[in-house]
Amino acid sequence: MFERFTPRARRSVLQAVQHARRLDSPTIGSEHLLLGLLDNPDSLAAQVLSELGADPAELARRLSAELTESHRRAGLAAADAAALADLGIDVESVVRHAEESFGPGALAPYRPVRCSRRPGRVQKLARLRKPGPRKPGRLRKLDQLQWQGRDHRPMRGETKKVLERCLTEARDLRHNYIGTEHVLLAILGLRHGPAWQVLASYDIDQVMVRAQVVRLLRQAS
Repeated sequence: MFERFTPRARRSVLQAVQHARRLDSPTIGSEHLLLGLLDNPDSLAAQVLSELGADPAELARRLSAELTESHRRAGLAAADAAALADLGIDVESVVRHAEESFGPGALAPYRPVRCSRRPGRVQKLARLRKPGPRKPGRLRKLDQLQWQGRDHRPMRGETKKVLERCLTEARDLRHNYIGTEHVLLAILGLRHGPAWQVLASYDIDQVMVRAQVVRLLRQAS
């Protein structure tokens, strides 16, 4: 399926991985996919959002800020924190006291260190660790192999569903490719999560996006 993705759509997925690392998220979510889309201002997805009144740069800042705060709150979204506040639980106060006692990010989700066990990797490490002078290139290769598995972040189930849903969105529009616009439509199809919530705050939904996609493509043809 990935071979049907346009270069910009592929780049957006790869950038989602970088955003997950930047935000120290243990997994890759639909919110990181949206951030990856917003990194490409010339994409059709970004054009559609601009047409609907959402500046891509401002949208990315808002989403990044919310994800940073959510990370501090042990993964709780702003809506969840507000719901707990209605029950008399001050989440911000709990986070603040925890960070005063145990340091910044005390309640951040734990990401276990993983080490890749692909066939041949252990043998490669053994060869590179042999005694004797090490060339700079050899040291770099050793470092890459040692950290290759440690920085791995798996995709959440919902993220995989979004990528699978992209194909359905493309078929519904009778497109033989998967572009950034189909990724955006698939994200909106979740109807939950930080990405959907920030888009909903701009009153953006699937119907509106689909209509704008059709209009812009007709104009371009």
